Amino acid sequence: MRTIHYAMANVCKTYNRDSCAHHLQAFILRSKFMNISPPQNDAAMTDPDMAIAYFAAQLTRYQNAAYAARYETIITQFMTRLKSRDIVSNDIGVTAARALYRAMAIKDEYEVARHLTSIDFTTRITAIGGEDAAISYHLAPPMLAWLKARDGAPRKIRFGRWLTPYLRGLARLSWLRDSWADPFGYATDRRAERAYRERVIDWLDALGMAASPDQQDQIKTALDLMLNIRGYGHVRAKNHTRYAPQIIAIIGQISTLPPPIDMAAE
Repeated sequence: MRTIHYAMANVCKTYNRDSCAHHLQAFILRSKFMNISPPQNDAAMTDPDMAIAYFAAQLTRYQNAAYAARYETIITQFMTRLKSRDIVSNDIGVTAARALYRAMAIKDEYEVARHLTSIDFTTRITAIGGEDAAISYHLAPPMLAWLKARDGAPRKIRFGRWLTPYLRGLARLSWLRDSWADPFGYATDRRAERAYRERVIDWLDALGMAASPDQQDQIKTALDLMLNIRGYGHVRAKNHTRYAPQIIAIIGQISTLPPPIDMAAE
């Protein structure tokens, strides 16, 4: 399911067996599941510590505590470096926390399956279509990647409710992620996403090492550009081609600028 991230779930509340008198489309809200959604507690989006705690909890559910700990270590090191250079900005801290989380929470087949079968999602479907809702999934499995839509993107195929238990099983296999046994990990998109994750970590390291108080605008701009690298497959690749050079240029500029006089004196 290389492009399972394009999944949609159609919910049809059927009033008779022959026709669908009332058709409802239940969705994986892109702001809820497929893209990064802000925490339900809006305060976390203004406080770096709260944002880090929230995203760490999400990554624990996404993978495990060790993966979340890696996230916390990286972002905490970044924040510590900023503070040591007298940069105290909640905006920068929260944006960095989001950028790293987005890079680490790769929306792979396991994650999409987890969302499609989550209690929250199935409850929404029931609320929209009722207990007798007829569910169908529109997915693009990797074994059928040769099937293309008119725009050249992988063609989605409709699957019925019978797929649900298989999705639950797939969600439980997330422990295979990042291992040699992950059957999806060898796909081009997955390799690119893992490479991007490590690239973001390197970018944060470089920004933290070269930061100074008079460079806060450039740091924030670079972090905002990281958030612009989003989407899936060819969409993400296009965004990466557009924004990555700008990020690299900013980091290069910051790294080559002479430090402020007070920092140089140290």
